[in-house]
Amino acid sequence: MSPQAKVQYTVRAIPRSVDRRLRQLAKDSKKSLNQIAVEALARAAGVTEGGEPVARREVDYLVDSWEPEPEALAALAAMRAVDPKLWR
Repeated sequence: MSPQAKVQYTVRAIPRSVDRRLRQLAKDSKKSLNQIAVEALARAAGVTEGGEPVARREVDYLVDSWEPEPEALAALAAMRAVDPKLWR
């Protein structure tokens, strides 16, 4: 199947809150509900509507990944040291 080939989905059990939001987005942007749903699916899948991967800029993967290193801790301690001569 070529990247431009289209397929048809039938999606059931859409939560009312999702339906309301998609319909509001469609109304505000003057697009069809189908177009808004396709755009939302593409975003969630991490691709453009043409199938190209979207470059992500999130840094969530860095959360809780820092491991202290002795050199880094020593450098931070040195930066936190107060010079009494400067605080007169």
